[in-house]
Formats: sequence, structure tokens, C-alpha cells
Amino acid sequence: ERALLTSLIYLPDAFASVAELVQPDDFQGALHRAVYEVMLELDTDGRVIDEQSITSRLEGRYTVSSVSALVESIPDLANVEGYARRVREAATLRRLQRHAAGLIESCKDPGADATGILAAAETALYGLTERQVATQWETAGKFAEANVKGLEAALNGTGAFMQAVPTGFKNIDRFIHGFRPGELCYLAARPSQGKTALALNMAWNMSRVGHSV
Repeated sequence: ERALLTSLIYLPDAFASVAELVQPDDFQGALHRAVYEVMLELDTDGRVIDEQSITSRLEGRYTVSSVSALVESIPDLANVEGYARRVREAATLRRLQRHAAGLIESCKDPGADATGILAAAETALYGLTERQVATQWETAGKFAEANVKGLEAALNGTGAFMQAVPTGFKNIDRFIHGFRPGELCYLAARPSQGKTALALNMAWNMSRVGHSV
């Protein structure tokens, strides 16, 4: 846990990938959990994740020396995702131990209901398995609603689709529907096949109708 937190202080750009693997309650140490929660807050606020910012937000709860002690030794920074997986795995094993202990106690009850205990065990194990899979599910209704709004915007003459700048070549525009803001397009071919000439002609066509090139 210390190696992971220290790595994130030195490599804040790695936080996005780590956040997909580790949640605050995966940390066993209270200080470690608090530091990670502050990192999440800083990332959400668009602030830089560094020792000073973390210490400032933990003021009154933990001392400066407590946070500084985390970064006394520098781990192998190249292994930051490895540390994240180890933290998550250790947390999963602790949860399994708690569930197993609870199941054993339930089974000792003279009036225990085997069916109910099995159902509880399945629910608990499913919950642990679900935490291991970083998949974002989306309902069909939500997906359809977003696409319908896009189509309505196009019909009304608004939206990203209608902001497209045509290349001036009908056959090309029929396939790519022109260029849109934020897109990166590659013009690729073997040497001496006319890439530069085509690009210049596209630029000329777009400039003729008032677009900057």
C-alpha cells in the first residue's frame, strides 16, 4: 500500500489507470485509505496530486510527518500497476476471509437454513467477483436515448455531424462524411501515390467555401 501511494505521488499521471483497479476501501491502513481518498478528490478537482496538497487536505486528521513517512523510500516506480493489483488482491482475500468466517458461524446455528446460507454465500461471492471486473455497463435505453438525441440534432442542423467540413471530393465525403472537430485523420499510401496532391486539393476545396485550413 505504501509503495502504491508513494508511486502515485511521484507519478501522478498513473492515477487514472490505478483508479480503475483500486477503491479506497481496498486499503487496510486508515492513513493509507485517507491519503488515497484525498488523491481521488484532487483528481476530481483537476488539481495536482503531490505531497503538499495531500498534507493540506489531511490537516487536523493526520500530522505532516505521518504523510511524509510514506515517501521516505522510493519504490520501483515502473511497477505502479503491479502494486495496485497486489493491493486489490489482498483486499479481496480479506473480504473472502470475513465472508468465510461469517458463513461458518451461520452453519453452527442449530436452526440454520442451508438454502438461505447458500444464497447468502452466492451473493457475497458474486459481489467479490463483480469488484474484480472493471466493466462499465450501460442500459440499452440509455444508449438508444443518446443516439436519438444525436439524430435529432442532425435533423435540426446542429450537432457534431452537421459541423463536418466536406473535403470537396464527393466519393470521399460519402464514406467519411467530411472532417469534424476533434478528429485525427490519416492520409496514407505508398510513396509517390499523390498524398500531398490530394491533401492540397482538399485544403483548396475547403478554403474556397470559407473554412480555415
